[in-house]
Amino acid sequence: MKTFHLTNSLSKDELSVINQLITFIVLDYIINHKHATHKPDTMFFQQIESWYGQSFDLVIEKINNDETINSLSKTQKNNYLKNFEVTIFNKTFSPDTVHLLNQELKAKGSSLRVQWAYQGNLIEALIGISNDQQIDEFSIYHMTVQIASSFRLLIPMVAMINQFEITIRKPCIDEMIDLKWKPLLFNKCQLFLSSDKTTSLEYYIGEHLRYRTISFFESMKNPL
Repeated sequence: MKTFHLTNSLSKDELSVINQLITFIVLDYIINHKHATHKPDTMFFQQIESWYGQSFDLVIEKINNDETINSLSKTQKNNYLKNFEVTIFNKTFSPDTVHLLNQELKAKGSSLRVQWAYQGNLIEALIGISNDQQIDEFSIYHMTVQIASSFRLLIPMVAMINQFEITIRKPCIDEMIDLKWKPLLFNKCQLFLSSDKTTSLEYYIGEHLRYRTISFFESMKNPL
């Protein structure tokens, strides 16, 4: 997963938004990962390392040594995180006004989109390059390139919704297919698999789901 090459095609404002949010994402990891229910998946680390072009440990060191952060106590860091704002276009944006940030980015002709919202007592952030779709009052962001995401946003969380904004994480969908569905192509025990190599992966997935549904239905009709 290589995202640092995007810096050549992004504007100064886009880079500023990304770097501010990645600072938030990494600081969130530093403060909260030891108390998290789930460990981060590999995509989280790959994203950060790819953006900075260096190891995750060096990124941690860089963020910790930032002059705004290194003098803060743990409590102060928590407060800094809770009150974190992105400053761009001579304005400030928070999770409560992230939709306005996306509107500003759209107005500038940018494909950069941000999902930034409370999930319970915690704040999750997601940033990437998206193709937009409008369905009624909902803005749908088809995120084709995911630049960074909070460490609690695991790969199976392929979509997020924040009020009237929905983000679909295509890289996570691709990863899920690689991890869960492609092995079906090589499973010789499943009778529904065809030797026809021109048959699409979608066909195999459909057949698998039908097979599992029918098997479950038959087991309910004929309990042991």
